[in-house]
Amino acid sequence: MNALSRNLIRFTLALTLLALKLALVSQTQAQTWATNSPLNVARWAHAAASLTNGTVLIAGGQFTT
Repeated sequence: MNALSRNLIRFTLALTLLALKLALVSQTQAQTWATNSPLNVARWAHAAASLTNGTVLIAGGQFTT
């Protein structure tokens, strides 16, 4: 077996394993968006922080009048 054949077999095996892994990975749940106190005006330059429970807190920001 020559080098080209061995490389083709390795590539095919790697591609098959990747396809199987992608097929078997559990699908994640859709995330939801919740507002605590909606603002009356849109803001920009806000901050986001990843919390230890997996949620993301978005706060602050500036607005123009």
